[in-house]
Amino acid sequence: MNQEATLPSRWLAGLIGLVSVLTIAAMAHHPVAHGEDLAARLASMARVAPLAAGVHGGLITLLLTLLWLLGEATRQLVLLAPLRRAGTLAWSIGAVLQTLAALVNGFAVPGFAAAVSDPGAATIQLLQFSWQLNQALANAGSVALLLGVGLWSIGLCGHRGMTRTLGGYGVVSAAITSLALLAGWLKLDVHGMLLVVVLLGLWQIGLAVQLWRASSSMSLMPIRCRIIR
Repeated sequence: MNQEATLPSRWLAGLIGLVSVLTIAAMAHHPVAHGEDLAARLASMARVAPLAAGVHGGLITLLLTLLWLLGEATRQLVLLAPLRRAGTLAWSIGAVLQTLAALVNGFAVPGFAAAVSDPGAATIQLLQFSWQLNQALANAGSVALLLGVGLWSIGLCGHRGMTRTLGGYGVVSAAITSLALLAGWLKLDVHGMLLVVVLLGLWQIGLAVQLWRASSSMSLMPIRCRIIR
């Protein structure tokens, strides 16, 4: 027997806002290792390893939660189904790539730093390789996330008022930030990644606000969750 239950749109809006704020806060606490030489830098990486694991683990959890929440929210607000599906696909690819980048930077590199007993030239090469791998994944993931936001935002432009304004912000910010990443003008160090997270977070919070406001409109259907008994 199938029974339908509804998840109120305001709950969804509140969750998107909360998760977006937590994501920005987590990124703001991203640890940075320091050291005058290789040994000191490795020691610093080993010291911040627990914090790095916690921050990156939290970011992965929040990112995957957003994947679900935004997929549900855009079902209500994005007018054209092809744009909605394309945006969800792009955002999903971005979430996977960013998860891989976080695993490298938050778990693999600190674990390697803690395990090195006699650092040398090979250690430097491995650290350089891990950095390049992290940057490749983070850049590709960020562009995919921005592409998803841009596609969703085009669908939002079919609305009126603040929802259309939010769509315009999403299209412009996604295009400019993607261009900066692809051209190499924006580097995804801690500060660069924080900027991307903030830009995405502002769009997500704006989407949550519009979803909250629209929840009282009879033209928007509630999200349906199917419970199988």
